[in-house]
Amino acid sequence: MKKEFLKYIPIGIFLIILFAIFHYWSNISGLVGVLLSALVPFFLGLGLSFVVNIPLSFFERTIYKKIGRKGIRRFFSLVTAYLAAVLIIVLVSVLVIPRAAESIIELIDRFPGFIEDLDAFLTEKFDFPLVETLFEGSSIGEKVKGFLSEKGTGLVDYVISVTMSTVGVVVKFILAVVFSIYILSSKEKLHDGLSVIFSTYLGKERKEKIFSVFKVFSDVFHSFFVGQSTEAVILGTLTFFGMTLIRLPYAPMIAPLVGLTALVPLVGAWIGAAGGFLLILTISPIKAIIFILFLCILQFFDNYFIYPKVVGSSVGISGLWVLLGITIGGGVFGVAGMFICVPLIASIIHLVKGDLVRRGSLSPGDGRNP
Repeated sequence: MKKEFLKYIPIGIFLIILFAIFHYWSNISGLVGVLLSALVPFFLGLGLSFVVNIPLSFFERTIYKKIGRKGIRRFFSLVTAYLAAVLIIVLVSVLVIPRAAESIIELIDRFPGFIEDLDAFLTEKFDFPLVETLFEGSSIGEKVKGFLSEKGTGLVDYVISVTMSTVGVVVKFILAVVFSIYILSSKEKLHDGLSVIFSTYLGKERKEKIFSVFKVFSDVFHSFFVGQSTEAVILGTLTFFGMTLIRLPYAPMIAPLVGLTALVPLVGAWIGAAGGFLLILTISPIKAIIFILFLCILQFFDNYFIYPKVVGSSVGISGLWVLLGITIGGGVFGVAGMFICVPLIASIIHLVKGDLVRRGSLSPGDGRNP
């Protein structure tokens, strides 16, 4: 009788915990939210360490392979990897940000005149007075001044809020870099420690299964990041030479922008194209249209010849799954989600496909995706 009673103790404990979770859900969810917010730098550092590990491993295998002591080799490879990342960020910033700011200011200055020219054209050709319809007869300058005087205090508060948020993001990023340095410095020790813990508490067989799943995710993410980065460099280079050949302005600035935004699969290059279109629009609307036509042709060539060879074969999923990953990731996590969800879905597909092969539903050489 006593043994039968003891069998129900775990069920009772589970029901008590379940009741406590539902009853104190508001407090628990708040506590979990605070905890997750505090762990954001660690998770960012974990992701950053994975990305930085790609060039770090390359430097260890090539440039610093003759250094005998592993710790010194790791130190120089880590410093070189981060210096390379900083150099890329600085170069893009120097090439893009100053001229982009000037062009935005120039575009804003020219915007009232552009609206007035458009208003005159629409009024003359279609009897549609744009300014009078949209601004109720007031001039554009008066509307802007009225808006600033009415919303001035709110704009100041907004600027202060954005500044504080930026400071918070910078602090979290610095902490993420520190976490990534610790993780990369002792990645072998962390791997061995996790292996011992999993083997002890889950058994060697389950540990091997879990590590095989981790390896699939690691391989797919590695292939995706390398392939996507290579494709972005190729696209940015072709954009530069193409714009130079057809004599479009801002080629040294727009080409890195297109290449950088192309890191986001499928839609990234068009984000850069929109920025390039606005910049060229400040000089010539005709050249801006020519730029869009040129990029459409380049994107067609890239999507059908470059991307499948460089990225598609490494990730191994169709455009449908790429689009699904971008939609889900962008809707939930923004641009970062668009970048992460594609290899995440690819990893899941590889795992499902591998399981179907083990169960005999697919042959090992079957190219179909589930």
